[in-house]
Amino acid sequence: MHKTLLTPVLYGWARLHGAREKRSFERSTARCADTQRAVLKEKLRYAEGTEYGRRHLFSKISSPGEYRKAVPIVDYAALAPHVERIVNGEENILFPAREKVLMFAMTSGTTAAPKYVPVTQGYYRELSRGNFIWGVHLMESHRDVLRHKILHIVSPSRECTTARGVACGAATGLVAESQRMIARLKYALPPSAYRIADYDTKYYTILRIAMEQKISLVIAANPSTLVALGCSLEKNASRLIKDLHDGTLSVDAAREGCRGRAIRPFLHRRRAAAARLERAFSRTGRLIPKDIWPELEVIACWTGGTLTPYLDLVKAYWGDKPLRDPGLIASEGRMTIPIEDGEGGGVLDVMSHFYEFLPYEENGADTLLAHELEVGKNYYILLTTSSGFFRYNISDVVQVTGYHGDSPVLKFLHKGSRISSLTGEKISEHQVVEAFRACERALGFSVPQFNVCPRGGVPPSYYLLLEEKRELCNELPGLLSARFDDELKRLNMEYKSKRDSGRLGAPSVKLVAGGSFDREKIEHIKRSGGRMEQYKHAYLSPLLGYCARFQLMEPGHP
Repeated sequence: MHKTLLTPVLYGWARLHGAREKRSFERSTARCADTQRAVLKEKLRYAEGTEYGRRHLFSKISSPGEYRKAVPIVDYAALAPHVERIVNGEENILFPAREKVLMFAMTSGTTAAPKYVPVTQGYYRELSRGNFIWGVHLMESHRDVLRHKILHIVSPSRECTTARGVACGAATGLVAESQRMIARLKYALPPSAYRIADYDTKYYTILRIAMEQKISLVIAANPSTLVALGCSLEKNASRLIKDLHDGTLSVDAAREGCRGRAIRPFLHRRRAAAARLERAFSRTGRLIPKDIWPELEVIACWTGGTLTPYLDLVKAYWGDKPLRDPGLIASEGRMTIPIEDGEGGGVLDVMSHFYEFLPYEENGADTLLAHELEVGKNYYILLTTSSGFFRYNISDVVQVTGYHGDSPVLKFLHKGSRISSLTGEKISEHQVVEAFRACERALGFSVPQFNVCPRGGVPPSYYLLLEEKRELCNELPGLLSARFDDELKRLNMEYKSKRDSGRLGAPSVKLVAGGSFDREKIEHIKRSGGRMEQYKHAYLSPLLGYCARFQLMEPGHP
């Protein structure tokens, strides 16, 4: 009975609270400049007594213009010493001592060390509010989206801890795990399923639990995760059907102590469902997600940037359902709230953070405020948040696709020009160079120029391009591929995660004709109108299709 009543009760609760939040959202986006000035004032007053606030005279700043003059633009490298002190337990550095750190959101940086973003109570509220407003708009667009269960796939909030015992993991995991009980009852998975470390086991367990239930909404920010689940289902169809029939889980997750005990109540014998899936499997010789969940209403995943090649695969596996982007979200903040289906981007979340924008490819330009942006133009986005990140350049490039009220609608294009991210791995040119130089030392060779560029496919991967030279022995390319892969895994935890989960393939060495890089340099200078002495060789080229500029040869070709 309680399950029958749950959906209308949840809809009623969401409509009651959602109507108020939506009115606030509409008022705020209609008065973007005023809203953003109020947000900045709040952030400055919040941190004026901190070490960072006193150094930059927050108490004397009364306008965005004064803020821009008084406070420098920073990247994570500039903030890292302050964050390290917070990790070690010091207080009143970037945010007030009264503000509790719930966890550290952990993500890859441009060097080997990961980035740690303090998730304060205020920052958590900002993330949660943005998620709720996103959900309210989703329910308005799709009335039956919560008719059945939500299959929400996130990384856990606790993947490790600091020396002082503070959790480090995914902020999105904390938001998902901290849902109100009435909402949590709608989720298909227990939080313990998120914490399974081995990806093959994790995907299998997710499928096994979810296939017992009807799913009307699936949320996985990275579409590569949905493709990986589809691949796992195809690979393990017979075993999953047998587990469903027997009420078992034939992977190691069942032996992971408390996680196994937490998962066991979700496992039941479903012989009729198993028989139906067995018939479907026998007819076609394969089983994919849309065979199991025909009642699915909406797929929520990122639709922009370099992840777009996955979208056709997502629909092939899960069905031709509406796509709703969850928004431009990173460990450092939620930036947009999409309110419509498709690939048009999302409304800037003007209530949560203060934003500035740097025109893309206009060196030396002043920052612009949110209401000053031009439709069709591209910008770097800067954040000021309740995590104590002030004028933080996250290195995301966005395009303005329109306006909602007085607030811009933004579409994510890509990371900065020296960062590549096919599936969320965010490898930097610094990491690529460091990994390659480590390979040179270990394998005893030296190459002055190389290039790493993305390669499409399922899964996508990277080419490591080298110019053909006599001194490159036939055995080197194979050794180099494996060693380069290992070094990138060491330097970038998200690259390792994507490789271990099968969402990213192994890099492969390809040879290009001698002199190719010099010819590319000359062509670049002709295109850009620059000077030879200004040219810097690109060791990482993040654009798909970059390798088409060269004739690629297999190592050891005749």
